[in-house]
Amino acid sequence: MALGSPPPAGPPPGPGRPRGTVRGRPAAVVTATAPSTSPGPAAWLPGLFDEAAIRQPHAVALDLPPAPGRGRQLVTYAQLKADVDELARVVVALVGHGQVVAVLLSRTTGMLCASQLAVLRAGSAQMCLDAAFPHERLLTVLRASAVAAVLTDLDGERRLRRAGFEGLVLRTDQPVPSVAVELPDPADPWAPAYVVHTSATTGTPQSSVIAHRSILGLIRSDVTEFGLGPGDRVGQSSSSAYDSSVEETWMALASGATLVVIDDDVARSGPDLVPWLRAEAITVLCPTPTLLRSMGCSSPSGELPGLRLLRVGGEALPADIAEAWSVGRRVVNGYGANVPHGHMDAQVELRGDRIDELVSDAMRAVLGLPHVGLHADFFTDLGGTSLHAAMLTSRLRTDPATASLVVRDVYQDRNVSDLARTARERQASRARERAARARSTATADCPDVLGVPASGRAGRARATTAAPGTWLIAELVVLSAPAYLSMGWLLPRLFDVIGATLALVLAPLALSLLRPFTAPVAILIAVLAKKALIGAYRAETLPVRSGRAVRMWMVRQLVRIVPWRSIAGTEYQNMALRVLGARIGQRVHIHCGVDLTRGGWDLLDVGDDVTLGQGATVRLVDLDRGHLVVGPVALGAGAVLDVRSGVGPGSRVGRGARVSALSSLPAGAWLPDGALAHGVPARGRGAAPPVPELTRDGRELSPRAHGAALVLSQAVMRGVLALPYGVLGLLFVGGSGLALADVPLVVEHPLRYLPLIVWAASAVCLALASSVVLAALAARSLGTVEPGVISRWSRDYIRVRLKSGLVDHAGKRLGGTLLWPGWLRAAGMRIGSDCAIGTIVDVVPELVTIGTGTLLADGICLGGPRIAGGRVSLAPLTIGRGSFIGNHTVLPGGATVPDDVLIGVAMRRDRLSPSAASWFGQPPPAMQSITSVSGRTRAPDKREGTSARPCTNPFSKRAAGAETRPTPCRRPGPPWRGREGEGSREA
Repeated sequence: MALGSPPPAGPPPGPGRPRGTVRGRPAAVVTATAPSTSPGPAAWLPGLFDEAAIRQPHAVALDLPPAPGRGRQLVTYAQLKADVDELARVVVALVGHGQVVAVLLSRTTGMLCASQLAVLRAGSAQMCLDAAFPHERLLTVLRASAVAAVLTDLDGERRLRRAGFEGLVLRTDQPVPSVAVELPDPADPWAPAYVVHTSATTGTPQSSVIAHRSILGLIRSDVTEFGLGPGDRVGQSSSSAYDSSVEETWMALASGATLVVIDDDVARSGPDLVPWLRAEAITVLCPTPTLLRSMGCSSPSGELPGLRLLRVGGEALPADIAEAWSVGRRVVNGYGANVPHGHMDAQVELRGDRIDELVSDAMRAVLGLPHVGLHADFFTDLGGTSLHAAMLTSRLRTDPATASLVVRDVYQDRNVSDLARTARERQASRARERAARARSTATADCPDVLGVPASGRAGRARATTAAPGTWLIAELVVLSAPAYLSMGWLLPRLFDVIGATLALVLAPLALSLLRPFTAPVAILIAVLAKKALIGAYRAETLPVRSGRAVRMWMVRQLVRIVPWRSIAGTEYQNMALRVLGARIGQRVHIHCGVDLTRGGWDLLDVGDDVTLGQGATVRLVDLDRGHLVVGPVALGAGAVLDVRSGVGPGSRVGRGARVSALSSLPAGAWLPDGALAHGVPARGRGAAPPVPELTRDGRELSPRAHGAALVLSQAVMRGVLALPYGVLGLLFVGGSGLALADVPLVVEHPLRYLPLIVWAASAVCLALASSVVLAALAARSLGTVEPGVISRWSRDYIRVRLKSGLVDHAGKRLGGTLLWPGWLRAAGMRIGSDCAIGTIVDVVPELVTIGTGTLLADGICLGGPRIAGGRVSLAPLTIGRGSFIGNHTVLPGGATVPDDVLIGVAMRRDRLSPSAASWFGQPPPAMQSITSVSGRTRAPDKREGTSARPCTNPFSKRAAGAETRPTPCRRPGPPWRGREGEGSREA
C-alpha cells in the first residue's frame, strides 16, 4: 500500500509485501478443524468476522468471479484476516482510532472488503463512497462527515484531488508497509460502526451514524433466522455506499459463508443474470423487486433451484413478483410491514418477531384473560392447569412459527417470553436444516451405485432400493462359507482330536478368548471397504436414495463385523477409530454403549483426556427428513459428554466444557471453553465442574496395558459365565447318546425326537439359571467397591467394569422379573420389600440402596460412576420409599431421592427435595399439582394454606388414604381465574 499526500505521521513504512489472491474454481463447501480457543460473544462487528475466521480459516470468504481482463480471485478467511489486521495497523498509526475513515473503491476489487474491515478493526467508523458519485457530492459528504482519511486506489485518489479534497489519502493498491502498532481493544457496543448518507435528490445529503450494537442485532438475527453458514454463497449486488450492502456483506462474513461479488455489468444484464447466478451457485440474494422483474425468469424454481433465500428490499414487493419467486424457496420482504395478500402469504415472510404476540394471544384465549404479561407464570400467576397447558399447545400448533412447542415446554418455560424464545430457537434450527438441504440439492449430482444418472429419479430410486437388498444377499452368501466350514468341518475334527468332553467344556472359554484377536483383521477389512466405496467422509447433506448414501450404508454394514463389544472402553477401540480416520487424542475414555459405528470418522476430532459417557451420542451422520446430514464434531481437550448426552453434526465442545446427562447440543452449536450445557436443546448453565482429586492412590497402567488387562478380564469372565452351557451340553450328549451326525435327523423329524427336544430345552434353561447364579457369585467374589475417587487407568476401575458387566449379563436375562430384586440382593445391593425393578445400566450393586415399595422402570442408569479427566467418582445412591423412577432416568452416584417422589421419563437428578413431589422434563421442573373439588379439578388456591396432605406415588401401596388406589394430590397453589359464570372447569 502506498501513501499519498500529505505525508503520514508516525513510524516510517517498512518493507512491504504485495497482496496475493488465490485463483481457481469456487468451493461450495469448505470445512476446517476448529482451534482450541473459544472467543466470547462478539461485542462489535470485527468480532463476528474473527469468530468465523477462527472456526474455519481455510474457507473461502470472498469470491470475485471472472470478468473481462480479470481472472477469478478467491480469498480465504485466514488470508482476509491477515490483510485486515495489517491494514488496520496502518490506519491506527496514521489516524488513531475513534475517527471516521472513508473508503472509495470499486466492488470489483477485493480490497473493498478488506478496507471496510480494516477501518472497523482499527476502532474507527467506515463510510463507503460510490465511485459513481459526482465530484460535488463526494466533497460534500467528506466535509460533512469530517473524515480523517480516505482509503482508495490510484483512480480514486485522482478523483478526490480533482474534486478538491485535500485530506489524507491511503493507497491500497500497492504493497502494505509493516507497522508495529497494537490494535485497539473491542469498541464500545454503542460506538459508531459506519456512516451512510441519504439520497441527494431531496437536497443536501443527510448522514446517519449506525452503532455496532444496532447492526450486530440485525446480523445475528439474519444468521440465526436464515440458517446461514458454510456452503452458502451470498451474492453482493448493492452499492457499497448504501446500508443494504452492509447486511449483504455481514450475512456472509459473520456466518462463515462466501461473499460473491456481482459486478454492475452483470447486475444490469437482465435475463443473462439468471445463468450467471446458476453457474456461480448463488444460494442467498438480496435484490430489489425491480431487479427480479428485469431478469424475466418465467420459472425461478426450475431455473434457479439452488437459490434458497431471497431477502427482498429497497421498494415495495408486488404480488406477482412475490408469487412467482416464492415457489421452492424462502422469500423475506424487508420493505415495510405491508405485504400483498393471496397465495404468497404462506411463503413470503415478514421481517420481525411475531412469536411473542402469537404466544400471548393463545394464552389469553385459553385462560380467558384480557391481558397476559410477558413474564407472568402460566401456573402460579395466571391460574393455568395441566388441561390448559394441553389446550395452549394445541392452539399454538396451528401456526408454523410455534408448532414446535409441546406440553413439556409449558412446564419448563412458564411465561410468554421464555416460550417465544424456545420457539425462535427451534425455528432457527429448522432454518439451518433447510439451508443444508437446499445447498445439497443445488450442488450435488448424485448418481447411484449402479450408475443410473441423477436425472432419472425413478430409476435411481429403484436402483438404490435394490442395492441394500443385493448387498445383504451377498453378505449372507459370503458369511455362510466360514459358518459352514466351522460347523461342518472344523467342529467335527476338533471333536475327533481332543474329544467331545473337552471340546464342549472348553469351547465357550476358547471362543471368548479368541474373539478380541479377530479385531485387527475385521478392522482392516472395514478400512479397505471404506476407502474403496466412499474414500473419506466430508461435510455434506445428501438424499438418502443417492448413490453415496447407499455406499455409506454398505460401509456401516461392514464395520459391524468388528468385535466392538470386546474392545469397548479401551485404548484399542480408540486405535480402531484412528485407523478409520478419526483424530483421537491421548487418554480418551469412550464408555461402553457409545455407538461410533455410523460413519463420519474423518470428521471426528477428539482432544486429549476427553470423556464420552455411557450411551453418549456423537451424530457425525444424522438422518433428517429424507436426507443424510454429515458434519464435523470437535471435542476439545478435557471435554465431557455425560451419560446419554449428544452432539449434532457441525457442533463443537470447547476445552474442559461439559454437556450434562440427557442433554443435547444441536447441530452447528458451539460450547465455549469451560462451559456447562444442560437441557434439550442444551443451553449454557454456567461453568463446568472441576475434575475431582484422587482419594485413593493406586498404580496406574498405561492406556494400552490397561486396555489389554480389561479385554482379557472380560473375555475370561464371559467364558466362565458360559461354562454351564458347555457342561450341560456334555451331560445332554452323554445322557442322550446323540451323535453329531444325528442332529439333521432331529431337525427333520422333531416329533419323533420330542422327548429329546424337551430334555435339550430343559438343559438350556438350567444352564441359563446356572449362569446367572454364577454371575452373582462372581460379583461377590470381586470384593466390595468402596466410595471414593479412583484413576480411570487403575486396576480398581477394571473391577468396577467387571461388576457392571455382571449386572448387565444378569439383567438381560432377569430384568423386570420377580427374580431380579433377589439377584441384585445376592450381588450386594440393598433393596427393600415390595420393589419392582426393570432394566438398569452401569450399576455397582453395593453402592445402591432402594427403599420399600419403589418402582423402577426400564433403561435406568443407576448409581453409575462419574468419569471426567481420567478420574472415576464412586458414591452411594439412595432412593427413598414409595417412589417411581421413569424410563431412561439417570441417577448418578451421590444422588439422593426422597420418599414418595415421582420422576418422569428421561431425567437426570442428583438431589431432589422435598419429598412427595413430581418432576418431569429436562431440565426438570416440579410438576404443577391440582386439587379435587366435587369431582372436578382445579389449580389449588393459595388461601388454602399448607395443611393439605402430601402427594404420594400412585404406583405404591403406601399411598396415603388407600391401599391399592391412587389418591389425589393437594398442595397450595394459585387461585383459579376464569370467566364469570363459568365456575370450575374439568381437567
